[in-house]
Amino acid sequence: MQSNIRRAFEKSLVAMPQGLGAANTAYENTTFTPKADFPHQLSRLVPLPVENPTFGDNYNREIGFYQIVLSYPKGNGVGNITLMADKVKDYFKRGTTLVEGSDKIIIDRTPEISPVYINDNRAEITIRIRYYSEQY
Repeated sequence: MQSNIRRAFEKSLVAMPQGLGAANTAYENTTFTPKADFPHQLSRLVPLPVENPTFGDNYNREIGFYQIVLSYPKGNGVGNITLMADKVKDYFKRGTTLVEGSDKIIIDRTPEISPVYINDNRAEITIRIRYYSEQY
């Protein structure tokens, strides 16, 4: 179920050693006020169409991406943001299994890291983590 998938990723993200933690994480549809001179991360679940590999039973496969946008103050170079992106990529490496309730969420591909984008006052980079979860 999407709620368990989201919860598993969010718990893992904020528990990541040397990560940005819960206080610096903007979750979906929650109030978050970033601090201007500090990094933060945005957490998003991007489900894709459910796969139905068999007929006649309740089996299906939830697939999608968990997306993390790292946002750092502009003007400090790209070293810190790319280092954190690499840490996130390594933490959610291919083959990792997350468990929430009765759901197992499997990361089946190496996470993708976008280029660094600079906007008015922030540098941002996106990490996309592909997953699937067998539902019975």
